[in-house]
Amino acid sequence: MKKIPLIVILGPTACGKSSLGIELAKKYNGEIVSADSRQVYRGLDIGSGKVTKKEQKMVKHHLLDIIDPPKRMTTRVRHGGYFTLADFKKRADTTIADIWKRGKIPFLVGGSALYIQAVIDNYSIPEGDVDFELRKKLEEEDIKKLLKTLENVDSVSYGKIDHANKRRIVRALEVYYATGKPFSFFQKRGDSAYEPLLIGIDMPREKLYVRIDMRVDSRVKRGMIREVERLRKNGVSIDWLKSLGLEYRAISEYLICHPERSEGSRGSKRAKSEMIQKLTYAIHHFARRQMVWFRKEKRIHWVSSSRKADQLVQKFLKTLQA
Repeated sequence: MKKIPLIVILGPTACGKSSLGIELAKKYNGEIVSADSRQVYRGLDIGSGKVTKKEQKMVKHHLLDIIDPPKRMTTRVRHGGYFTLADFKKRADTTIADIWKRGKIPFLVGGSALYIQAVIDNYSIPEGDVDFELRKKLEEEDIKKLLKTLENVDSVSYGKIDHANKRRIVRALEVYYATGKPFSFFQKRGDSAYEPLLIGIDMPREKLYVRIDMRVDSRVKRGMIREVERLRKNGVSIDWLKSLGLEYRAISEYLICHPERSEGSRGSKRAKSEMIQKLTYAIHHFARRQMVWFRKEKRIHWVSSSRKADQLVQKFLKTLQA
């Protein structure tokens, strides 16, 4: 069976993936599948960096705004407001096949490395209930203890995982306790339906940090704090918002400490400034972790200009037509 060509645009946060994806998809009759774990949720727009409605009209986007955020954290829940890696892969595979069937070129664009690898390498992913009681218990443990447990039950994941990323460590242990098999067992590559071209946006760290700082300031001015306020007022779980990390965690914690802000007052300027500074540093660290993961992937063609990316796509499509 002939494989489906899949053009993947990836890179660290704030590097310009969305803009490059739109530019290339417009030129090559493509449609974009978003590979982002937060953009699937309705109402998470500014904080998740979701492309605007205007940009969505320029090129058709998929897997945006497909589920409402959960309004409460129950002990066990399957779907109903929660979107897992298994859910994403299933939807992405179906969507990519449909794009290709309609004579379009599928583009997978995003910064969620695990989402991207799950698709292009056909990971076998366990589908099960999300056990929030277990998750809460694990999250309360010291990270060193969690790492020791992971080393004992899954030495492969222990050797690969970011030892500073507690969320990933907890998830790896969740999978083990739920299935009895190590998380690394499910990350084996299967027969892929795709012929992928991986294009990574290469950017000097100093320039990337400047872009991150400017983007955080811009999002705050556009109403990122009000977005979180609105989500909370609509009943979205505060614990769930915090679990998303970065913007949603920082702002949720800020609003908890300064409830007067959520009632419309100006709040503490100093506290707001400190929150923004803490957030930008956290995103710097997140970008570094992303690059550690991406640099391990030898199939990525790193580019520093849209012209070079365009050349790669041209060559890739010509090769497939030969």
